[in-house]
Amino acid sequence: MPSVDPRAKGFKKQISALKRSHRFIPWGQSKYLASELEDILNDIRTYISDPYSGAILVADFYTTDLSIFNRCDDSSGTVGDVYRYYAAELFRDYACRCDDKKKLADLVYKTIIVDDYGVRDSLLDHAGEYLPKDQCQRLIDKLQQLARQQDEEFHSHSFYSRAATLARQIKDPQQFESIELASWGKQPNSRVVMDIARTYLECGQAETAKEKLLSHGDEESHWRPDLDRLLIEICQATGDKKLEIETSWRLFRFQRDAYGFTALVDLIGVEHRNRLLAEEIDLIKQRDLLSLTDLNFLVQMKQWDAAESYIYKRAGQLDGNHYNILPDLAADLETVGHSLAATVVYRTLLDSILTRAQTKTYGHGACVI
Repeated sequence: MPSVDPRAKGFKKQISALKRSHRFIPWGQSKYLASELEDILNDIRTYISDPYSGAILVADFYTTDLSIFNRCDDSSGTVGDVYRYYAAELFRDYACRCDDKKKLADLVYKTIIVDDYGVRDSLLDHAGEYLPKDQCQRLIDKLQQLARQQDEEFHSHSFYSRAATLARQIKDPQQFESIELASWGKQPNSRVVMDIARTYLECGQAETAKEKLLSHGDEESHWRPDLDRLLIEICQATGDKKLEIETSWRLFRFQRDAYGFTALVDLIGVEHRNRLLAEEIDLIKQRDLLSLTDLNFLVQMKQWDAAESYIYKRAGQLDGNHYNILPDLAADLETVGHSLAATVVYRTLLDSILTRAQTKTYGHGACVI
């Protein structure tokens, strides 16, 4: 039975006082509360040397979350960060030095099974560093059992998520996949598929990671770039240069920019740069619909003549409400001597300002005349 440092009693009183308090902490004072919580943890670190006593105190500190967040406006997240990072690091330091790993695992489990504010699961972020594989597996089994017993889907997902975190840390991608599919169903969304594929990649099973990603075949536009970025990483690990080039082109054309083009040139060969750029400019010109992303790419690549021509042919599609882009574009065109194209952009901005008929915006209009 691990011993408990007698000096821990004073800290337990401080922690109990935090739980009993009902004083509301407004947003402006939340940073002072965060500082107070950090001071308690610093004192524990300074005065409690016994690892198991320290681990118990930090675990007990986590149970103040219900009281703290019920009466604190933590919109800035400073208080939550004390639990997610500072307390988690201190717990890890103590836990790594604990000899009785089974007792430690039981302490972790007891602490994380209630996590209404999503801060206690930070204890699991580095569990693989302080718990052996068999104890992590024991926690995984208990968390999955809890997940299956839940009536509400939200709570079920929560327990499965914690089990998956541990499976990833013990480098068991098959079990990680099984947990994720139990949580999200046999047809998971793109985010879940990416997590599964990345876990296989992290565990040195790049070919399996590629298979998982390619079999998903999700063309949802908002996920496609993330899927392709991960697929490129996997291709680099497997040496599949053909698929890497194909995927890099798709990613680049989803949103053209100088960074993506440079990556492609590095992959295909610097000697092909001018040809590749000319071909992209031709493709951009062939599309009648205005794309500010394509226009910005032309500017990034300093293709001023092409940018000017692009603006002239699509001047009627320019929208002066794009005030976060057009003023800089016009200024750049003016700087390099394409004053007429700059004037077209400025005129679009001015028309937008005058159309609003709001006198408070006329000052902005004066700036572009």
